[in-house]
Amino acid sequence: MPHRIVLSAIEPFVRHGVWEHAQGAPVAHVLREIGAMSFLAGQGVPTMEAFRRVEDWERRGFFPEALPLARRRFEASEMIHGGAIQVPPLPPPPGTM
Repeated sequence: MPHRIVLSAIEPFVRHGVWEHAQGAPVAHVLREIGAMSFLAGQGVPTMEAFRRVEDWERRGFFPEALPLARRRFEASEMIHGGAIQVPPLPPPPGTM
C-alpha cells in the first residue's frame, strides 16, 4: 500500500514540524521545513541527511524567518542525538488537558 509507505516516510518530518510550531515557530516556517525535507527525501536523500541539511539551512539563516528561531531553539537543545532523529510526541488534542 503506497500511501502507508509515503505517510510513514514523512512522519518524522511532520512530528518535528508539530514540535517546532508548539515551540513558537510560525506555520509558514514549519511548512517550508517539512516541504524541503520531504522534497530531499523524494530525491533519494536519506531521512536523517534530509533532516540535517534543512536544519543546517535554518541555522545558517537560509529561511526568511530562521535566524531568530535558530537562536532561540538551537542554543538550548539539538534535535539530533547519536545519529537518530528525536521525534517528540504529538501534543494532546485541544481540551483534553
